[in-house]
Amino acid sequence: MSEQQIPEIPEAETTPPDNKTLKPTKKKIPARGFNIVRAEKRVTATFSIMAKVFVIALISIAAIFIARELSDDGYVITQINVPASFEDIGYTGPVVAKRISENLNRIIDITRSDAIAQGYTDGNSQADVSVDMVGLGVPVRGAIELIGNALGINRKKKISADITMEGNMMVLVISITGETPERVEVPMEANVGIPLKKLVADASETILKYTNDRVLALYYSNYLRDAEKMIKHAKYWLEKYKGNAEKEAEAYAGWARGLMQQKKLDAAEQKVKQGLAIDPNVGNLYNSWSQIFHARGDFANAIAMYKKAYALLRPDAPRFTRTIGLTNIGVGFSYNGQSDSAIYYYKKALEWDEKDGTTYYNLSYEYLLTGDTTRCLDEVEKAFAYGYNPKIIPEDPDMAGLLNHPRMKEMMLKYGDE
Repeated sequence: MSEQQIPEIPEAETTPPDNKTLKPTKKKIPARGFNIVRAEKRVTATFSIMAKVFVIALISIAAIFIARELSDDGYVITQINVPASFEDIGYTGPVVAKRISENLNRIIDITRSDAIAQGYTDGNSQADVSVDMVGLGVPVRGAIELIGNALGINRKKKISADITMEGNMMVLVISITGETPERVEVPMEANVGIPLKKLVADASETILKYTNDRVLALYYSNYLRDAEKMIKHAKYWLEKYKGNAEKEAEAYAGWARGLMQQKKLDAAEQKVKQGLAIDPNVGNLYNSWSQIFHARGDFANAIAMYKKAYALLRPDAPRFTRTIGLTNIGVGFSYNGQSDSAIYYYKKALEWDEKDGTTYYNLSYEYLLTGDTTRCLDEVEKAFAYGYNPKIIPEDPDMAGLLNHPRMKEMMLKYGDE
């Protein structure tokens, strides 16, 4: 059997024939249709990036929150313990803590104008006390506090209180970080809410004593007008700021106002002189002295002291402060029978604050003295428009003759309900 020969395959030509060029071979490109695998990979990659960004953002926010918590040096009410009988009628620890916080803000609100005037606050601050007894923030802040303790950072000052019953007395013991606990006793009554309200007030004042003692001094002097509290607070200042001449002098000014409230004018003047011996450049000493002279009917010396207090104002003193100072001088001239000078100083005061209702009201009285009823009522209406309380009018003997005036009745109706 013969072998079958396989034909020889010629080698492919490597050069093109004459006058001919090779054309590029067209390749088939697959159509770009939807590819589920590729889409899934892209979605997965996108979500992976977003998740990482989200985690980084959460870590950043948490770091900022922790840093703010650890740097906070304010006061926080962390615990109020009350008897079980109180809880049964709704006066739980968190409820009492909330009432204390609300009362603190009320005191801050009603003293705000005076505090701004005397440079004790910038007008934006509230009571530097928060309540941290309920809600999600409690365990979170507890964990942060453990971190702070581990790092040696513990700036926030804590407030806690215990309310107990001892015989027929309701007792409050309030503790503030770094301070000696204070005890308050109030006689018990059938209605628990009455003595509890007193304890809330006392707790608020105790907290202010350590967080903003200047605002507390204004509250005692200008709103409560409680002579005993004014004097007690002045003594506290003398002890707390011993060696600080300016603040010691301020304390004597407050002590003098308390004695004036008790009609002890000679003793009040002695305190003013004690303050002047320490620091003769404290304006409030001269304000207190002017009130003593005013109470004695010595209006010439009252004016001189008001002027001295005004001259000692700092160059950057708030407008409200200057308004009060100039209005006080005007009042002195008014009582001294010098209406023209009184009007001059009232108008100077309004150049500093054209919306001061008290100054407009004082100005109205000067026009009443001259018999210019129309101008008087014009100024009264401005006073009402800028916040002066219309309820004071019936109590003011100087305005008794205008109570039945049609325009006054109309204004009382218009502004009395606002």
